[in-house]
Amino acid sequence: EYMGEVEQLQPRLGAGNNTTNMSRHLPLAKLSTADICEMLREELCQGNDFLKLDTHIFIIFGASGDLAKKKIYPTIWWLYRDGLLPDDTYVVGYARSQLTVADIRKQSHPYLKASPEEEKKLDAFFARNSYISGKYDDQASFEKLNAHLNALHNGEKANRLFYLALPPSVYKEVTTHIRKTCLSSM
Repeated sequence: EYMGEVEQLQPRLGAGNNTTNMSRHLPLAKLSTADICEMLREELCQGNDFLKLDTHIFIIFGASGDLAKKKIYPTIWWLYRDGLLPDDTYVVGYARSQLTVADIRKQSHPYLKASPEEEKKLDAFFARNSYISGKYDDQASFEKLNAHLNALHNGEKANRLFYLALPPSVYKEVTTHIRKTCLSSM
């Protein structure tokens, strides 16, 4: 299915726009967001084995805070909902508070903007979430976190993305513990 010819866009682009002359006869295909993202992945990887089969782990430090519940969890949910995350993706929350994934879900729910029809998919999303309570200045807490990350499917070799939703005063300690303890073995 096509949206139309490039020529039809010329009035919106402006009569003096020369960029349409070169591509005047190229049809514009109607693409889904997933199609566009797949094309971008292919272009970025150019034969490298990034593939959706790789394991990816988002580790959110400060998972009990406002930034996490209002912005980070909703954004990762929307990426998951729209099929824009690799299949083998996990989300691990880390904070000092004694919480569970159910607590995180309840706190984040007003910001997720999930429709009733999306509840099963939301359940699947939170099934890929876990939560670890620990201190930011304690090596043993980071060893516990690393053991948890390694226990996830392909966790030792997973691509790990650390998000610090923390006050800058603890960045140095946290990043030092991450470097010493929590990097993947790739």
